[in-house]
Amino acid sequence: QNGNEIYKKSSNAKIGGDYVDYTFTDSQKGPTTIQFKNLRGTGQQTQISLVVAPEFGTLTMLILVLAITTGMIASRQKFFR
Repeated sequence: QNGNEIYKKSSNAKIGGDYVDYTFTDSQKGPTTIQFKNLRGTGQQTQISLVVAPEFGTLTMLILVLAITTGMIASRQKFFR
């Protein structure tokens, strides 16, 4: 990420595939490239680019709750008129 290696694991995938459970920190958000090197010992590699986005923060959740509550109040007032 940003030219820096943030995680590295060297292993062979089992038949059917394999996975690595990795959790990005808040400081690691942004454009990220995942690289797979020396596939099957051939020296070939591939990479996937993605953007790491933070989960919904407290402010976002507060805005969502306020928007839903406002909508419910507005619809109740319109319904009971």
